[in-house]
Amino acid sequence: MAALLSGWCKKNAKPVWGDDCEQAFLVLKKALVQPSVLAYPTRDGLFVLSMDASDLRMGAVLEQEQEEGKQVVKRVHLQNTQRESEALLYYQQGAAGVCDSRRAL
Repeated sequence: MAALLSGWCKKNAKPVWGDDCEQAFLVLKKALVQPSVLAYPTRDGLFVLSMDASDLRMGAVLEQEQEEGKQVVKRVHLQNTQRESEALLYYQQGAAGVCDSRRAL
């Protein structure tokens, strides 16, 4: 659903608001105002850790494959300190260099 709206964030984008965008917006709006429900972890099932970081914040979601499908077990959101922001910038610059060197091959 969010993919329909992400076009609005791209530089020089001129997306058109249509019925599909309206429907996606309403679904996301409803999901954002619902209370977050976390599942209890079980002994069985693969765990999946997803992480994201920006210059200002870090976040992670721990999910587990359960009978009902993939269930969120834990969410964490943190505000970065100045030192963490500097470290993330250093890491991002290094990762960009690795991507560029692989592209050249």
